[in-house]
Amino acid sequence: MKKIVCFLLLFQGGMMMAQTETVATINGKKIQVVPNGVGTADNGITAANNNVQLGGLLVKPTTLITTSTETLSLLGLQDGVAADKILVVDAGGVIKSVANTSNIKEIKKIAADYTVADTDFTLLASQLTGDITITLPAASTNKGRMLVINQLNVANDSGAEVTVKFNTDVVYTDKLSAKELTAGFNSVSGTLKVILQSDGTNWNVVSSL
Repeated sequence: MKKIVCFLLLFQGGMMMAQTETVATINGKKIQVVPNGVGTADNGITAANNNVQLGGLLVKPTTLITTSTETLSLLGLQDGVAADKILVVDAGGVIKSVANTSNIKEIKKIAADYTVADTDFTLLASQLTGDITITLPAASTNKGRMLVINQLNVANDSGAEVTVKFNTDVVYTDKLSAKELTAGFNSVSGTLKVILQSDGTNWNVVSSL
């Protein structure tokens, strides 16, 4: 029995010796170190208690390189909701989040000159007292984008005609382009409605209601 106890003590001591070493500092102080232990970690890696785990603050621009065969997957992701943002990758490969506009469209009422914002989809020109101008974004950088323009009154309270104008020509037909809303007049409700879409060169009227 004594031999077994002695062996266990020697084995435990040997393990401890194998895991740690005693070194002397420049001041002559003896300390225990782990030769193969982890020192520090950063840039998305955390080290604690000789344990390295994924997770932490990035401290510099970081790139993960994948190939057609060496791919990157994320499993076990939770279901999202319509209001969640979506991940996109820009031309430089940087991952970003943007608003999910696939099924939620921005709608806004205006009554004065207005510059279309990146998130705009439907503009309601309402209770106009005079002419207004809507500044459209460049068609060249918005290919495929659609905008709904709805003028809710074509005359002010005094009976004077009011016009929604544009900063650039919009194409109604092969023979007609104009810098104002002229299509889809409803004689009963007194409204003008068009749907514009950019083809990368011009804003085109693709529907008038």
